[in-house]
Amino acid sequence: MKKQYLNVILLVGSAVNFFYAIANIMYSALLPSIMKTYSLSASGMSLMDITEMVGSCAAMIFTMLLADRLSKGKALAIGMSLFGLAASLIGTAPPFAVFLLIRASMGMFGCFIDTMVTAYVSDVFGERRGSAMTVVHTLYSVGSNIAPIGVAYMLEVIS
Repeated sequence: MKKQYLNVILLVGSAVNFFYAIANIMYSALLPSIMKTYSLSASGMSLMDITEMVGSCAAMIFTMLLADRLSKGKALAIGMSLFGLAASLIGTAPPFAVFLLIRASMGMFGCFIDTMVTAYVSDVFGERRGSAMTVVHTLYSVGSNIAPIGVAYMLEVIS
């Protein structure tokens, strides 16, 4: 495979993981606002993480059954679209039960995206997969660190 093509795959996979991290982690800075909107206690807030983890478990089963039967590129496009839709729906501040269902779907689609990016980059890079995966997951870490800071800044600007 041409080196240029490999670089594009690595760049796209890393960008997907970077933006997935931002979308997935940004809610941590929004916790006080979410607690206020839904009048939640700390134990009520734990339901957000529980439902996301249930979605992640569902994604593992779904991915195990379908990953090798689907085109990884198409599967990633569908997963990213559905994750983006779920993230947009959360912004509408739906009733709390719907909010939790959306968080579960975000957990499912997010875990699916992460798994498929890992599988795709591993398939394409073969012997060099260790280096490639380091780049992909480093950018996830960067996105995870930027998200709370960015959201906190935006909240400050808005208020």
